[in-house]
Amino acid sequence: MLWNLASGQEIRHLKGHTDGVLGCNISSDGQFAVTGSWDNTFIMWDLTTGSIIRRYTEHNAAIWNAAFSADQKTMFSVGEGAGIILWTALPISLEQITQWRDANRYMPE
Repeated sequence: MLWNLASGQEIRHLKGHTDGVLGCNISSDGQFAVTGSWDNTFIMWDLTTGSIIRRYTEHNAAIWNAAFSADQKTMFSVGEGAGIILWTALPISLEQITQWRDANRYMPE
């Protein structure tokens, strides 16, 4: 559920998970949210409509936390047994993915 903290009123009931939500994060512009659940799903929500933008099912166990990067271009999910998975929040090209990979590659000496 999404609540107005000042009034205590429910704004929207987000329906999509089949089990309890363990982690939730709202984008800095307040338009989107990501949630992770005991049901092994990671969901990106449109908070203006309450609709699911995308349901990610790649985790095979509970998802403990969900978050956006500071620039809101990447989302993160942390799950039992899977570690951290990075997801793109915006449609990007293969070239942009390759550029990001090359810029963020860890090369031990």
